[in-house]
Amino acid sequence: MVFSENIQYRKKFSKLSLYEEELVRSKEFEDCKFEGCTFINCKFEKLKFINCIFNDCILSAVALADCRFIETRFTKCKVIGFDWTKTPHIRDISFE
Repeated sequence: MVFSENIQYRKKFSKLSLYEEELVRSKEFEDCKFEGCTFINCKFEKLKFINCIFNDCILSAVALADCRFIETRFTKCKVIGFDWTKTPHIRDISFE
């Protein structure tokens, strides 16, 4: 498992590449930064992203289930194939 701890606080993840991984069950990322990361055909279930930044990342065909995106920013990212209706907890996200 890539994220062994349930809570990730103020961590930076660089050039992380995940393909067809399942990130599930109450993982929380707060004040984290994802730089040049790739998430393709992954499953995000019950994850919380609070005040996180995704910079120059690729997020493609990620299945969302009951996730939270609060004050999360996507900068220079390719975000495609997200069904945002599967994650009703979205507040103050931005795309630049």
